[in-house]
Amino acid sequence: MNWSSLGPDNYGSLTRGIVYDKTDATNSTIYIGTMGGGVFKSVNGGLTWKTVSDNLMVSCIAQTEDGTIYIGTGDGRGAHNHNGLLDLNYESSFHGTGIYTLKDNTLTNIESTSIFVNDLTVYAGKVYAATNEGVKCYENGTWTTLMEGEAYSVETCADGDIIAVVGNDVYMSNGNGELSTLITSGDVAS
Repeated sequence: MNWSSLGPDNYGSLTRGIVYDKTDATNSTIYIGTMGGGVFKSVNGGLTWKTVSDNLMVSCIAQTEDGTIYIGTGDGRGAHNHNGLLDLNYESSFHGTGIYTLKDNTLTNIESTSIFVNDLTVYAGKVYAATNEGVKCYENGTWTTLMEGEAYSVETCADGDIIAVVGNDVYMSNGNGELSTLITSGDVAS
């Protein structure tokens, strides 16, 4: 069977990522990523929106200094447990199709193995992704896995260190590029 979307086409659903375009000195260009509607762009500060790509389950967005926008897909945060879909017999979150770049209005899939990309952050030309396969780093066209496991969040510090949540533990890179335990689930007070 071949399905065609008949609408509605005037909504984006749950917004999971917002980027003010760094290349726009007027701060009028905004990109948003939504869980059901894909990526939308506004060039007038959010007054009107145009679809950039539809049918993507966008979970996060980040932008590098050169203007490239990275888009993570898939809902690995267990949305089916919180939005009523569990009552409709959904047993897992919505799978994504990896990580995309958006540059010059061209969308390109650069990583297709991660079905849940939960978070993205950038620092000095590197892109870090918290995925169902672990914490990954993208540099010069190559992906490296920094730590395996179900990663839920990743953030960069001002000095380039990264902090990531993998499983129930928090890890930090401490300037060496390798992640070491910062806080374990047993250290957290109830």
